[in-house]
Amino acid sequence: MAVTYEEYSKHKEHGNHGDKDYGKDDEKGYVKPGEVYPDGKKEYPKPGNWYPEPGKEYPKLGKEYPKLGEEYPEPGYGKHGTHGKCEFEVQFPTYPALKGGIEAELYENGAPTNYIIRADKEWSIKVHWYLKGALKDCIGGFWCLTLFLESIGPGPEFKIPYQEGYIPLDPCGDCHYWYEIKVPAGKIDAKHCSDPYKLVVALTYLTPCKKPGPMAGFCELPMVQFYESQKTGT
Repeated sequence: MAVTYEEYSKHKEHGNHGDKDYGKDDEKGYVKPGEVYPDGKKEYPKPGNWYPEPGKEYPKLGKEYPKLGEEYPEPGYGKHGTHGKCEFEVQFPTYPALKGGIEAELYENGAPTNYIIRADKEWSIKVHWYLKGALKDCIGGFWCLTLFLESIGPGPEFKIPYQEGYIPLDPCGDCHYWYEIKVPAGKIDAKHCSDPYKLVVALTYLTPCKKPGPMAGFCELPMVQFYESQKTGT
């Protein structure tokens, strides 16, 4: 049974101790890992008088005990324990480790458009992007897809995120992604004499912990104009 600091102190007060004797008695033993060693002995005891974990031996002579006030290491590991510190190999390809691309196209009512859109019609941006390279199937996390509209001249600006939120990466797939940002009818009106807008799709990467990561891209589309018409059939 290990001797606690308090028991050792009482033992010391009665004169029944001595650095040479301490630890030789199997009934007293040394303090358990996590408890404080009571004096400041500089060397381990001779082989056979190990500080305890039942059935296991601690490092041999030449090491030092923890100093007064310090704690014992966990059994078999740590500064005063027996352990190995090793490395493992990581083969990192030089080219291409990881790269990607992005493209986008404007649709009106599900069909390609000439970039002049009736304000009372639904429209959308279909976006395709991809990753390729030796590490493409080692990357997890999320994509953040957003459409930006900036008026040419005075007028409102818009930021329209992908409606379903973050897009999870799929490293077990082909690493090609196809998504559509839908814009409802009337979201952009034709006020300000139908000012044209500059469209940009932006893509950013988030780690599996949803922290910003080191991948991003954007795709700039041609300018678009919204108009109103009260004539039927247009």
